[in-house]
This record gives sequence, C-alpha cells and structure tokens, in this order.
Amino acid sequence: MKTNKTKLINNKKQSFLFLKPKTCQLKARGGFTLIETMVAIFILSFAITAPMTLVAKSLQASFFARDQIIAFYLAGEAIEHVRNVRDTNTLSNVSWLSGLADCRGGAICDVDVQNSTIVSCSGVCDPLLYDNTLKFYNHITGESSVFTREVRMGSINADEETVSVTVSWRTGLLSHSFNIKEHIFNWQ
Repeated sequence: MKTNKTKLINNKKQSFLFLKPKTCQLKARGGFTLIETMVAIFILSFAITAPMTLVAKSLQASFFARDQIIAFYLAGEAIEHVRNVRDTNTLSNVSWLSGLADCRGGAICDVDVQNSTIVSCSGVCDPLLYDNTLKFYNHITGESSVFTREVRMGSINADEETVSVTVSWRTGLLSHSFNIKEHIFNWQ
C-alpha cells in the first residue's frame, strides 16, 4: 500500500505543480521617447498645415478671379459708353466725336455710365465708387472701391480713333491691371 500511497502523494505534488501560478517577470516598458513625440507632432502639424495652406491659396485665387472679371466688365463698359456717345452724336447729326474731347489727344478721362458723363482726370483718375444699393460703379455716390479706370483716345485718321481703357486694382498686396484697346470708326 505504500506504493499506492506514494503514487498518490506524487500525483498530488504533480497536481500542485499545475496549480501553482506561474510567475513571470514583466519588463518595464517606457512611454514614447521625446524624439518619437516630436516626430509625431511634426507629422500632425504638417497634416494640418498643408490643407490650410491650400485653402488660403484657393481663396486668394478666387478673390483675384472675381476682381479680374469685374475689371474686364468695367473696361468693356467704358468702351461701350464711348461707342454709345459716337452713335448718339451720329444720329443727332453732330460731329461723331463731340463730347469726347476730355479723352482725346493724350488726355486721360473716365466715364460714369450710370450718370452718362465723362470725368476728366488730371494725371491719375480717382477710384471708382461702388453704390451698394444699386450695385453700380460710378463717380458720384458710394464707397471707394479698389478699381481705377482710365480712358485714352488717339486719332488714327479723320474717320478712325483708338480707344484704350486700363482698369487697375489691388488684390491683397499685389497690384494688377487690365487693358482693352479698340478702334471706333465714323460709320456715317
């Protein structure tokens, strides 16, 4: 029986071996190092800064495009006004260039289409005023705008004149200008 008892004791020892909790040594792990943290911050700041820069450039480009379109229409408006004066003069049996003397011979002028007048400029034209209620640019009422328009006319011959319109403006820190040149004729 001793052998059975011994076996039983040995079995109990073995079962205790299985029941004993295993002890392992955990290695102490450190957190992020300073360099890892700096790299993570750099990547995060780059991921945020790049799209913000693109948004800023896109806004700047859209403001420039808006101002360029306005300048194009302001230049075309001045050309149309000069044509209208020419056509009105011709239909009224008046000299076809009557009323345009302030713009001829190297002189600089601007047109106020809303009030149907020609404004003589001494050296540099004043900025156009923007009437916010009527949504028109003029020289009488409104707030000062960023646009300046200059109209010059030059004689080619007795029946032909050149009309040159330059619209200048500032978008941000940059100055821009747009120029249209057209020839008008005495069609009568």
